[in-house]
Amino acid sequence: MLAIALEPLTLLINTLYLAATWAAMTAILAIRIGGSTRRKPKVPPGDLEILRASIVSRESSPALEVVVVNRGPGEISRVSVADEWFLVIGEEIIGPPESVEAKSDVLHPNESVVLVWRLDGIRADPRERPREVIAIFGPENSVAVGVLKIPQKRVLR
Repeated sequence: MLAIALEPLTLLINTLYLAATWAAMTAILAIRIGGSTRRKPKVPPGDLEILRASIVSRESSPALEVVVVNRGPGEISRVSVADEWFLVIGEEIIGPPESVEAKSDVLHPNESVVLVWRLDGIRADPRERPREVIAIFGPENSVAVGVLKIPQKRVLR
C-alpha cells in the first residue's frame, strides 16, 4: 500500500535526478569547450636553417663553424646550452658542439646562433669530402639539414 502511495514521488525523484545529471554534464562540457578556446595556442618551435657552414682556424686548430638561423614562427629556448645541439655529417654522428655563441638563451625568429665543432673530433674530415649532407638537431625538436660545401681553394690543411 505504501509503495502505491509513493509511486508519484518516485517518478518525481527520478525526473529531478535525470535533470540534475543532464545539467551537470552540460556544464562540464561547456567549461571544457570554453576553457580550450581561452587558452593561448601553442606556437610550434621555429624551423632552423643552416645559413653558413665553413672551416675556420680557432685556437691554432681548424674547426667547423656552422651558423644556424631560426626561420620559423616560434621561439627556441635553451639555445646557449651545448648539450642541446647535435651534429650528423653523412653517416657519422658527431655530437654536441665545442662552443655555442648566442646573444641570449632564446632564439627568436630571424636570429642566428654560431655552433663550433673541432675537426680533430670528426673522423670523416669535411676537408677531404667537401660536399656532404649535414644535419643539426637543436633544442625543442628543431632540425636543420643542409649540404656542407667547402671550396677546394680555401681548404685549410
